[in-house]
Amino acid sequence: MLRFPGVFHMRFRFALGSCCAGVLFFLAANAQAQVPPDQAADMLLGAARKAYNERNYPFAADKFREFLQKFGGHAHAPAARYGLALTLLDMPERKYAEAAEQLQALASNKALPEYPLVQYHLGLCRRAIGLAELAQAVAKPNEAQPRRDAAKQRFAEAERHFAEAAAAFWAKVKLDPNAKDLPLELEWHARSLCDQAEMLLRLTKAKEARDATLGFVQDPSLSKSRYLRLGLYYHGYGSFLLKDIPAAARTLNRKDLFDDPAFGTHARYLVARIHHLDGEASEAATQYDAVVADYNKQKAQAIEALKRPDQFRDNPEERARLEALVKSPPDHVLSALFDSATLLYDGGKYGEALARLGDLVKQFPNAPRLPEALLHTGFCQVQLKQYPEAIQTLTPLVQKNANLADQALLWIGKAQAQAFDPNNPQARTAALGTAIKTLQQAAERASQLAGSDPDAKIRRADILLELADTMQSAGQSREAAGIYEQLQSEKLLPQRAEEIGQRIAAAWHLAGDYARSDQACAKFMTDFPQSPLRAAVTYRQAENAYFTALAASKKPDLPNRAQELPKLFDEAIKRYQLVIDKFPEFERIHLARYSLATSHIQKGDYEKARTALEAIPVPDRTGDLALAPYLLADCLIRLAPANAEDAAAAGKLLEQLQSAAALLDSFAGGNPQAAEAPDALLKFGYCQQKLAQLLAQPQEKAAAIQAARTAYDKFTQQYGKDPRVPQAVFERAKVKLLANDIGGAQNDLRQFLNGPYQDATIAPMAVIRLATLHRQQNQAAEAAKVLDECRKKHEAALNNDKARSGWAAPLRYHHGVALVETGKLAEARGLFDQVAQPAGEKSVAGEAALRGGQCRLQEARLRIEAARQKLAAAKPEGRAAVQKELDDAWNGMREAGKYLEQQAEAFKTALPTAEARARMYYDAAWAYRAVADSEIVAVRDRMQQDQHKKLIDEATKKLPPGAKLPPMPMPEVARASIPVQPAEDKARNLYRSLIGAFADVPLANEARFELAEMYADRGEFDPAVAVLREGIDKEPPQELTDRLRLRLGACLLAKKDAKGALAQFDLITDPKSPSWPQAVYRSGEALIDLADYTKAVARLVGFRDRPELQNIPGLTDRALLRLGVALALAKQWDSARQAYEVLAQRFGNSPWLNEARYGMGWARQNLKQFDEAVNAYQQVVNSTTNELAAKAQLQIGLCRLEQKRFAEAAAALLVVPHTFDFAELNAAALCEAARSYIELKNREQAERLLQRVLRDYAESEWAKVAKERLEALKKS
Repeated sequence: MLRFPGVFHMRFRFALGSCCAGVLFFLAANAQAQVPPDQAADMLLGAARKAYNERNYPFAADKFREFLQKFGGHAHAPAARYGLALTLLDMPERKYAEAAEQLQALASNKALPEYPLVQYHLGLCRRAIGLAELAQAVAKPNEAQPRRDAAKQRFAEAERHFAEAAAAFWAKVKLDPNAKDLPLELEWHARSLCDQAEMLLRLTKAKEARDATLGFVQDPSLSKSRYLRLGLYYHGYGSFLLKDIPAAARTLNRKDLFDDPAFGTHARYLVARIHHLDGEASEAATQYDAVVADYNKQKAQAIEALKRPDQFRDNPEERARLEALVKSPPDHVLSALFDSATLLYDGGKYGEALARLGDLVKQFPNAPRLPEALLHTGFCQVQLKQYPEAIQTLTPLVQKNANLADQALLWIGKAQAQAFDPNNPQARTAALGTAIKTLQQAAERASQLAGSDPDAKIRRADILLELADTMQSAGQSREAAGIYEQLQSEKLLPQRAEEIGQRIAAAWHLAGDYARSDQACAKFMTDFPQSPLRAAVTYRQAENAYFTALAASKKPDLPNRAQELPKLFDEAIKRYQLVIDKFPEFERIHLARYSLATSHIQKGDYEKARTALEAIPVPDRTGDLALAPYLLADCLIRLAPANAEDAAAAGKLLEQLQSAAALLDSFAGGNPQAAEAPDALLKFGYCQQKLAQLLAQPQEKAAAIQAARTAYDKFTQQYGKDPRVPQAVFERAKVKLLANDIGGAQNDLRQFLNGPYQDATIAPMAVIRLATLHRQQNQAAEAAKVLDECRKKHEAALNNDKARSGWAAPLRYHHGVALVETGKLAEARGLFDQVAQPAGEKSVAGEAALRGGQCRLQEARLRIEAARQKLAAAKPEGRAAVQKELDDAWNGMREAGKYLEQQAEAFKTALPTAEARARMYYDAAWAYRAVADSEIVAVRDRMQQDQHKKLIDEATKKLPPGAKLPPMPMPEVARASIPVQPAEDKARNLYRSLIGAFADVPLANEARFELAEMYADRGEFDPAVAVLREGIDKEPPQELTDRLRLRLGACLLAKKDAKGALAQFDLITDPKSPSWPQAVYRSGEALIDLADYTKAVARLVGFRDRPELQNIPGLTDRALLRLGVALALAKQWDSARQAYEVLAQRFGNSPWLNEARYGMGWARQNLKQFDEAVNAYQQVVNSTTNELAAKAQLQIGLCRLEQKRFAEAAAALLVVPHTFDFAELNAAALCEAARSYIELKNREQAERLLQRVLRDYAESEWAKVAKERLEALKKS
């Protein structure tokens, strides 16, 4: 349903003419003498008109009626009828129906001078009557539909009258280009178009409404109309409804539209919707918030205005609009609140979305979109796992809102499917059963709505997919497969066809129908040969073969068993190997390896099984892969030599037994409840016993025996009653960690904190390990707590114990690390400083010094950020104090950098190769770089101010007497022109120190890269190239190598070595590399510099055509611009134009947008499409004030010259020197303007302009042109 903001049109008042004789004379003489009829008619009509002009509407209406009653056939009867209509419309209580009756009598008289106004006011009446019908539809719900139908009829009649009025007014328009104001008839024409558009929109004729207001976009004669904004608003609204988003954005995204009190908030809301639909979440959120803010501002203004009711005496419509505004927000304002919440939801911010929806529901319980708000509230609650609350919210919608019932039921089903105790299998089964029934109801509701709601069909498909997934979770795989196949055959979700095909295969597999699953897999491979889900389907094919083989192995009566079983497992092996070879990055690759190994084991091929199992990383041997170490150990035991006949055999046996023992110990520790755990422990004991037989050294033999005894103890006592001493408990914790049993390890280690082993010698080190585990689990506060308790209990004893005194420093260090992670930087810094001082020769001291410096850095950053926020909000009188805080914070950053540098030098002797020292240099460099950035900003600001003042002074000197200096933008100050700042130089030296002392550590290459960045930013490309080449020679990881090559190529390109640059870019070949898109773009630039435009286009066209390159922030738009340049240089003008237009369409907020528009103009100009070129150039001029705008303005003039529209050319060209201060462009514009005047035979003006070039731009190349043209003029 279309919703309109309160747009009211102020009616023009026209004084009705009066007759020559005075009204008083008429009244006085009427009783004394018989007045001739014509004179009496004139006097009566004059009295009516005079009363109208004096706003005495009741008297005027009576006199007009009296005239029509007495002199109905008089020549002035139409004028009287029209006057009566206006009187009825201007009364405090508008009488639209009676006015319409009077106007209808005149509507067919086209000869009537007031004919256009009659048509317009007749439309006004029909619209008012229609609006009254709509109001009655709201007030009387039982009569709503007939009322709406009646309103629609009135709006259709109004539209016809407004259209006729617009045409009639246009026929009377006589444009005078020299007139200051537009003709009144043109204003009426514009106003009629706007009202026609409103009626068309109310009749849901968006295209016709947009067409009606097209003149406001294209017709220059309407650009000065007082109704321009309203016309643009209706044009943009129509475009939006037609889903012509680019056109809507161009028309609506104007501040002057947003500022309109009547429709500004709705225009802004439409712009917000455009951003929302385009996926520009940040911009949409900003505009939604602005809609609400604008409304609140308007509401406050309305409250104040209504306190002065006299001002609305003749404008009841405006009073009604303001009263409605105060009473409740317009629908679109509530929609802005709702849509902003959905924006948060779509961004995954469910908590924020829920809060905003809650506010909307609470504050506006009668909002039109309240049901939708409640529905989305339920969505949020499900996402936040608030399942009971979601069900409570959504359930009422099922009965009260039929149109939303299917969606409500869908999300109720989702909530029900999760609302159970995960430790209660029966509860899970019941919950899934309930959810399935609810989802079936949802599908049925959606099916019922499909006839009237086109989207319901799609929603039903989504519901069926959710239903099938839920059935799958409930173990109803066969039923789920049927639904998946229904979705596939009916093509209900074409965008998810691949996903559904994959799920069909999985469902039939889980249903135990492996043959049918294989059929689904084969169909998938045929239908989607390039799908990213091919890995999962290929894996499913392997699983089908494996489970088919397993099923066959359980049949003792399988015919030809000895030959058939190996064939079946060979098929599984072949399929699993295919998964491993073709999809090494597949998420279940290790499960494929595991099943491959079990297939080999079924065939008795233990060597191949061992190879497959060893390929599974140890950390991944958990969950479904928990049996991997057990099976691998079993393979190693089976493959071990039976006897150690020689040293080589003994060594091999020893190695395999040690490996098997480690695998079994890990398995038993990580899977104490596994069915294989007892066997694993027994095998572990066996391995240790065999090792004891092989090992010659007594200590090693005792260790093996002890390991075996421990395995047996675990077997009988289940770990908790292990009799070993505290050191054994500590080591057991370490073993659990190797088995990834973090919880078990923490339980053991906590016994050293407050349990039976808290006074053990090893307790401090055990607590350090416990704290480390807490930190790894993001429990830094708990880590800090346990370390604080440990220090209080043990630190004094450690300091007095020579054997353990070295443990105090690590204890303090780890306490400091935990405090850092809890945000207690100052306290942590104190501990790090303690560790760094007395233990200067130990590596922990170096790490502590580094951490202390990092604390200082972070403290400085926080102070800087806080000061910046305070400065942004500070009042003028308080800015100086806040600025001092900011300066002090920057000094803190300098001190942090200085501290890190000093510590790096202090540890130079004790820890010459410690990477902590390298990190000190690196972090110190970053501290100084941050300071340098602030220094550069300050210097740039001063230089800009100085240069700006100089430009203004120079321009002022050149101004003719009495001329006004046009606005002059701030000049750009290139970084290369700013002197190297002290902190910048310091950062460079720190990078050099790092590289010099740690040339081969990985961090040195990061330093090389960043040092090269600093050089390149200053235009110092030679040292940048040298340091980058040095980094590449160190062969760092590929990603960093690509970054170094990319930066090296950019530096070479800046040095005009395009060939060398291209060579570097071409070495970045991996599309998965983060640097690859940049390399493609940069190679295109290099090829442009090499004038190889064809190859440049081939490189750059991917940013237009390849999905993975089409939306890279900060790059794709720039690449599209260079694509346009390359095509233009290749003289492919139309292709160049298209490239620029793609940039403009996809990236409406791009910083390169004006460059693209200029390129469009240049392409159009070369195609001789001068008017289109001028339009493109004009967009540039309207959007910016920089040199590009001056160039665009110059090209506008040149286009007009080519068209031989010399007067327009001269006017356009003279805008350049009058508006901009770019010497070469100004001189060129003056010369070309002179050429225009020569063509116009205005020799005097031409000479004056050429003389100005010689006077003001004597050093320009255009001075020669001006001189030659002056000489030619003299000769002619």
